[in-house]
Amino acid sequence: MELKYFSRATVQQVYSQVEMDLLDAEKELEGVNAQSVIRANQAAAQALLSRVYLYMEQYEKAQTYADKVLQKQYRLRDMNALQAGSPFIVQASPETIYTVPTNIIGAGPSSNIASIMRAIDIVSGPHNYRVSDDLLHSFSDKDLRRTVFFKQPMKVTMWQENQAIYMTR
Repeated sequence: MELKYFSRATVQQVYSQVEMDLLDAEKELEGVNAQSVIRANQAAAQALLSRVYLYMEQYEKAQTYADKVLQKQYRLRDMNALQAGSPFIVQASPETIYTVPTNIIGAGPSSNIASIMRAIDIVSGPHNYRVSDDLLHSFSDKDLRRTVFFKQPMKVTMWQENQAIYMTR
Protein backbone atom coordinates (compact mmCIF):
# COMPACT_ATOMS: atom_id res chain seq x y z
CA MET A 1 0.00 0.00 0.00
CA GLU A 2 1.30 3.39 -0.94
CA LEU A 3 0.42 6.69 0.70
CA LYS A 4 -0.42 9.27 -1.97
CA TYR A 5 -1.73 12.76 -1.80
CA PHE A 6 -4.00 13.71 -4.63
CA SER A 7 -4.27 17.25 -5.82
CA ARG A 8 -7.56 18.79 -6.69
CA ALA A 9 -8.14 19.97 -10.26
CA THR A 10 -8.89 23.62 -10.82
CA VAL A 11 -12.37 24.71 -11.89
CA GLN A 12 -10.97 25.52 -15.34
CA GLN A 13 -9.43 22.04 -15.66
CA VAL A 14 -12.74 20.43 -14.75
CA TYR A 15 -14.67 22.57 -17.25
CA SER A 16 -12.09 21.80 -19.94
CA GLN A 17 -12.43 18.06 -19.34
CA VAL A 18 -16.23 18.24 -19.35
CA GLU A 19 -16.16 20.27 -22.56
CA MET A 20 -13.78 17.80 -24.29
CA ASP A 21 -15.89 14.83 -23.19
CA LEU A 22 -19.12 16.42 -24.41
CA LEU A 23 -17.59 17.47 -27.74
CA ASP A 24 -16.42 13.86 -28.23
CA ALA A 25 -19.89 12.60 -27.27
CA GLU A 26 -21.53 15.01 -29.73
CA LYS A 27 -19.36 13.60 -32.52
CA GLU A 28 -19.80 9.95 -31.53
CA LEU A 29 -23.58 10.23 -31.04
CA GLU A 30 -24.33 11.72 -34.45
CA GLY A 31 -27.30 9.78 -35.81
CA VAL A 32 -27.40 7.43 -32.79
CA ASN A 33 -30.66 7.09 -30.80
CA ALA A 34 -31.95 10.26 -32.46
CA GLN A 35 -35.59 9.55 -31.53
CA SER A 36 -34.92 8.14 -28.06
CA VAL A 37 -35.34 10.14 -24.85
CA ILE A 38 -34.12 7.33 -22.58
CA ARG A 39 -30.80 6.79 -24.36
CA ALA A 40 -28.16 9.45 -24.77
CA ASN A 41 -28.16 11.06 -28.18
CA GLN A 42 -26.50 13.98 -29.91
CA ALA A 43 -29.19 16.42 -28.78
CA ALA A 44 -28.59 15.45 -25.13
CA ALA A 45 -24.86 16.13 -25.52
CA GLN A 46 -25.57 19.45 -27.26
CA ALA A 47 -28.07 20.52 -24.59
CA LEU A 48 -25.58 19.75 -21.85
CA LEU A 49 -22.83 21.56 -23.77
CA SER A 50 -25.10 24.60 -23.99
CA ARG A 51 -25.62 24.52 -20.22
CA VAL A 52 -21.90 24.09 -19.52
CA TYR A 53 -21.04 27.02 -21.78
CA LEU A 54 -23.68 29.09 -20.01
CA TYR A 55 -22.03 28.32 -16.65
CA MET A 56 -18.64 29.15 -18.15
CA GLU A 57 -20.10 32.49 -19.30
CA GLN A 58 -19.31 31.67 -22.94
CA TYR A 59 -22.67 32.95 -24.10
CA GLU A 60 -22.15 32.73 -27.87
CA LYS A 61 -21.22 29.05 -27.62
CA ALA A 62 -24.15 28.47 -25.25
CA GLN A 63 -26.52 29.97 -27.80
CA THR A 64 -24.94 28.03 -30.67
CA TYR A 65 -25.47 24.69 -28.94
CA ALA A 66 -28.97 25.60 -27.73
CA ASP A 67 -29.85 26.49 -31.34
CA LYS A 68 -28.51 23.12 -32.52
CA VAL A 69 -30.93 21.38 -30.16
CA LEU A 70 -33.85 23.60 -31.13
CA GLN A 71 -33.29 22.81 -34.83
CA LYS A 72 -34.12 19.17 -34.10
CA GLN A 73 -37.64 17.80 -33.42
CA TYR A 74 -38.04 19.41 -29.97
CA ARG A 75 -40.64 22.11 -29.38
CA LEU A 76 -42.45 23.77 -26.49
CA ARG A 77 -45.60 22.09 -25.26
CA ASP A 78 -48.82 24.09 -25.58
CA MET A 79 -50.00 24.57 -22.00
CA ASN A 80 -53.38 25.82 -23.24
CA ALA A 81 -54.09 22.31 -24.57
CA LEU A 82 -53.16 20.66 -21.26
CA GLN A 83 -56.08 19.20 -19.32
CA ALA A 84 -56.33 20.17 -15.65
CA GLY A 85 -54.76 17.58 -13.39
CA SER A 86 -52.80 15.83 -16.13
CA PRO A 87 -49.04 15.59 -15.62
CA PHE A 88 -46.93 18.12 -17.47
CA ILE A 89 -43.59 16.32 -17.26
CA VAL A 90 -43.96 13.13 -19.26
CA GLN A 91 -41.55 11.06 -21.29
CA ALA A 92 -43.55 11.64 -24.49
CA SER A 93 -43.46 15.44 -24.15
CA PRO A 94 -42.11 17.27 -27.21
CA GLU A 95 -39.87 19.18 -24.77
CA THR A 96 -38.13 16.07 -23.41
CA ILE A 97 -34.59 15.74 -24.75
CA TYR A 98 -33.30 13.13 -22.32
CA THR A 99 -34.66 11.51 -19.20
CA VAL A 100 -33.15 8.95 -16.88
CA PRO A 101 -35.38 5.87 -16.65
CA THR A 102 -36.43 4.85 -13.17
CA ASN A 103 -37.82 1.60 -11.90
CA ILE A 104 -39.63 2.76 -8.80
CA ILE A 105 -42.53 0.67 -7.51
CA GLY A 106 -45.65 2.77 -7.42
CA ALA A 107 -44.20 5.52 -9.60
CA GLY A 108 -46.31 4.59 -12.59
CA PRO A 109 -45.30 4.05 -16.20
CA SER A 110 -43.43 7.33 -16.61
CA SER A 111 -39.68 7.41 -16.20
CA ASN A 112 -38.66 10.86 -15.07
CA ILE A 113 -38.46 13.13 -12.05
CA ALA A 114 -42.24 13.39 -11.89
CA SER A 115 -42.50 9.64 -11.33
CA ILE A 116 -39.99 9.89 -8.51
CA MET A 117 -42.05 12.64 -6.86
CA ARG A 118 -45.24 10.56 -7.26
CA ALA A 119 -43.47 7.64 -5.58
CA ILE A 120 -42.51 9.89 -2.66
CA ASP A 121 -46.19 10.90 -2.38
CA ILE A 122 -47.27 7.26 -2.30
CA VAL A 123 -44.71 6.24 0.32
CA SER A 124 -44.69 9.19 2.68
CA GLY A 125 -47.46 11.58 1.74
CA PRO A 126 -47.52 14.73 -0.37
CA HIS A 127 -46.64 17.13 2.45
CA ASN A 128 -42.90 16.42 2.35
CA TYR A 129 -41.99 19.05 -0.19
CA ARG A 130 -43.32 22.51 -0.78
CA VAL A 131 -42.37 25.36 -3.07
CA SER A 132 -41.29 28.60 -1.42
CA ASP A 133 -43.75 31.48 -1.35
CA ASP A 134 -41.21 33.64 -3.19
CA LEU A 135 -41.09 31.21 -6.12
CA LEU A 136 -44.84 30.73 -6.18
CA HIS A 137 -45.51 34.47 -6.16
CA SER A 138 -43.03 35.07 -8.99
CA PHE A 139 -45.77 33.71 -11.30
CA SER A 140 -48.84 35.86 -11.91
CA ASP A 141 -52.28 34.36 -11.26
CA LYS A 142 -52.90 34.23 -15.02
CA ASP A 143 -49.61 32.46 -15.79
CA LEU A 144 -50.45 28.89 -16.88
CA ARG A 145 -47.22 27.60 -15.35
CA ARG A 146 -48.55 28.45 -11.90
CA THR A 147 -51.53 26.12 -12.26
CA VAL A 148 -49.65 23.38 -14.13
CA PHE A 149 -46.45 23.21 -12.07
CA PHE A 150 -47.83 23.82 -8.57
CA LYS A 151 -50.69 22.38 -6.58
CA GLN A 152 -52.35 24.75 -4.18
CA PRO A 153 -51.74 23.87 -0.53
CA MET A 154 -54.68 22.90 1.61
CA LYS A 155 -54.55 23.61 5.30
CA VAL A 156 -55.22 20.52 7.39
CA THR A 157 -55.76 20.70 11.12
CA MET A 158 -54.61 17.86 13.27
CA TRP A 159 -54.29 16.98 16.96
CA GLN A 160 -55.78 18.97 19.77
CA GLU A 161 -53.05 21.62 19.61
CA ASN A 162 -54.49 22.75 16.24
CA GLN A 163 -51.15 22.51 14.43
CA ALA A 164 -51.38 22.91 10.65
CA ILE A 165 -49.47 21.06 7.95
CA TYR A 166 -49.62 21.57 4.19
CA MET A 167 -50.93 18.91 1.86
CA THR A 168 -51.78 19.04 -1.81
CA ARG A 169 -55.44 18.83 -2.72
